[in-house]
Amino acid sequence: MSDQIITKAQAAYHIQTENAIRKKFLIQFLYSLIVMSSVFEVIYWIFDFIVLFLINAIGLIMHALLLIYFYNFRLTIIKLFANLYLIFISIFITVFVILLWKIESVILMWYILVPLGVINLFSYKAVIKWGIYVLALAILVFILPFDQFYAIKVVDQHFLTYLSIFTFISILYLVCLIIYYKEKINMCSSDFLPISEDEGTDYELSKKTLTTVSSADEDSNKYNELFEEIKVYLEKNKPFKDPDFSIQQLAAELNSNSTYISRAINIKTNMNFKTFINKYRINQVKQELNNIDNDKYTLMYIYTSAGFKYQSTFNKVFKQIENITPSEYIAQKNKDSEGKDPQ
Repeated sequence: MSDQIITKAQAAYHIQTENAIRKKFLIQFLYSLIVMSSVFEVIYWIFDFIVLFLINAIGLIMHALLLIYFYNFRLTIIKLFANLYLIFISIFITVFVILLWKIESVILMWYILVPLGVINLFSYKAVIKWGIYVLALAILVFILPFDQFYAIKVVDQHFLTYLSIFTFISILYLVCLIIYYKEKINMCSSDFLPISEDEGTDYELSKKTLTTVSSADEDSNKYNELFEEIKVYLEKNKPFKDPDFSIQQLAAELNSNSTYISRAINIKTNMNFKTFINKYRINQVKQELNNIDNDKYTLMYIYTSAGFKYQSTFNKVFKQIENITPSEYIAQKNKDSEGKDPQ
């Protein structure tokens, strides 16, 4: 089975699928916050904490409006306002922390959700940025004497119990929700982005390689010329005999870069770099088997000389490329040789 180049349409579909998952996460996250805020409203009302009730009501209304907004717009539009929402929610959390942290420290756990939630929308750099931001807010709460203006100091013990339990359960649920959708996004990406840990698995995963190649690139002479340079260099110098030979080394030798090398190989062969190199190694093994006396050299010597570190990897790659095992290939070669010998 040949490798597959993912077209622009397929890449767009992949991005659309990931965005749909992210939007579903945001909607479910908001739904959860609305339900939780409603429960907190009941708790504040029962124990007659009007200030907390009113502040929480503002957040409840805001999240209900955001839910309507999220339903009616695409993720690309939603993300434009994501930073504003994160600022709002972090300040909103800070208000509750100022009012309650001295009597119930579990309230500080709400801060965790700000950088953690970002992981499903933005890069890890954004996670670090928002993590530093909420840490600064938490430090300010400890340093500045906000409690001199207003703080809840005397409360019913039942209120603290209900508040602590439901706060902990809510945060635990939301963390699990974030992790669940992060895994879904990763699974979606893994269908398009191959991640190989060794030479053997790379050949199999390369069938799903994501390389978006425009028709302009396919027709471009620079990739054709670069591919010819790659072939000449590999055939003349045989660098693939080094088990650790990498695309970065090849790019350096040809005064190019890894992206161009990878794209040129993909356009011309429908393979990724590792599969392309493994085919050279297998061809080298076959050439040695055909040219030398099998009694003189062991198979291990031959495949290690061709660039394979491990027999298991060699066997797997050989079978995937040639559709027979090395031992079957050798047996067939010997049989053919015997058939050609004069009687």
